Amino acid sequence: SSGINAEYGDAWDPKQVCTGEVKPPPEPTCEDGIKNNGEQMVDCGGPNCEACYEEPTEPIDDRIYSKLDFTQKDWIDGNINLRAVVTIKKEASDWRYTMFFTKPVDIRSHWGCKVITVNEFQTIWTFGPMPWTKKVKPGQKINLGFNGKFEPDGEAPQTVTKSFVEYKPDE
Repeated sequence: SSGINAEYGDAWDPKQVCTGEVKPPPEPTCEDGIKNNGEQMVDCGGPNCEACYEEPTEPIDDRIYSKLDFTQKDWIDGNINLRAVVTIKKEASDWRYTMFFTKPVDIRSHWGCKVITVNEFQTIWTFGPMPWTKKVKPGQKINLGFNGKFEPDGEAPQTVTKSFVEYKPDE
C-alpha cells in the first residue's frame, strides 16, 4: 500500500508496513532490556522478575565493614532521604562511600561526610569523611545521612549500588 499510513507504519516498530492489520507489541519479559512488566529496575525486581542485585560492588576481602544498614525514603513530590549506618570491621585511615542511582538525585544536604565527587548526571555520588570520622576502628559505627530532590515524574530513583571502601591515595 502507499500513502501516508505506509510511510509511518505502527509507532512501536517504524519498519513495520501498515497493512491495516494492527500487530500488538511483544509481551514484556525479564530479558527484554526494558523496564516494564512491573519491574523495579530494568529486567529485575517487582512481582514477575528475579530480585535486583544491590550488594556493594567491592570484593568481600576489600570491605572494611561488617554491616551496611541502608534505608531510603522517597516521596511523590520528589524529596528523598537516605541513611547508611556502617559497622566497621577493619581499621582504616580514610574511606569513601559511593551511591549509584538509576536517575538523577540532587543531594542538597548530608551529614557525617562531605562530597568528594559527583558525575555530571547526578547519578553517582562519592563522599568522604569529616575530620572526626576519617580514622575508623573495628566495632565503630559511622552514621551517614543525605537529603535531596529528584524529578517527581512518578518514578523514584533506585539506589543500585552502595560501596564503602578504604581510601588509599596514589603514592
